[in-house]
Amino acid sequence: MANATIEKFGWPATLVRDYRHWVVLLRPAQPTLGSLVLAAKSDATAFGDLPAEAHAELKTVTAEIETALKLAVDYRKLNYLMLMMVDPHVHFHVIPRHEGEREHDGLSITDAGWPGPPALGQAVALSDGQVAAMAGWLKGLMANGRSAAALAKGSPAQEQIRNGAPNPVRDAGPDAIRDEDGKDWDVVDESSDESFPASDPPNYSRPKKN
Repeated sequence: MANATIEKFGWPATLVRDYRHWVVLLRPAQPTLGSLVLAAKSDATAFGDLPAEAHAELKTVTAEIETALKLAVDYRKLNYLMLMMVDPHVHFHVIPRHEGEREHDGLSITDAGWPGPPALGQAVALSDGQVAAMAGWLKGLMANGRSAAALAKGSPAQEQIRNGAPNPVRDAGPDAIRDEDGKDWDVVDESSDESFPASDPPNYSRPKKN
C-alpha cells in the first residue's frame, strides 16, 4: 500500500523501481532532466523512525540510482534533498546537477540553478505522455545500469542501453569494457571474449612458465 506522499508524486504512473522499503519515482516536475523522488514505503514522518532495514537498503538503492542517472545525463553532482515541508512521509528529491542542458527524446531541460542550489521553482512540468516515456526510459536504465557500468564510457553498447535498446550488444575486446588497468587481459581472455556467448570456449593452452 502506497502512503499519501508516494501517491502525491504520481504513483503508479511515475514508478521507476520498487524495492522492499523504498520506491523510486520520476519527479513529475523536472528541475533537471532525470530528477527523481526516493520515497520510503513506511508511514514514518521522521527519518530516524524508519526501520533499520530501510536504512540498510539505502546502500543498494542509492548506488543503483547513481549508476543509472550517470548513464542517463552524465551529472556533475547529485543532490539528495530531504525537505518534507508539505508532503510529510520520508522522501528525498534526487536532482542530477550539471552545467547547461540535457536532452532526451525531444525534451531538453537546463539546470537553471547551476552551480548553486537547484531551481525548483523553474521545474518543467511533464505531460502524461512525457511521464510515461521518461519513466520507461529510466526504468530500463535502473534495470541495466550495472551492465552499463562495466562498459567503456561512450561505447556503442553503453549508448544502446542509454537509449533504451532492449538487447544491447557490445563489441568484443578490452576497448569495449571498463578495465581500470588492463594488466590481466591476455590472448586467452581475448579469445574467450570473442567467442561469447558460444557455449564452448576456444581450445587454447596457456604457455608454460619457465
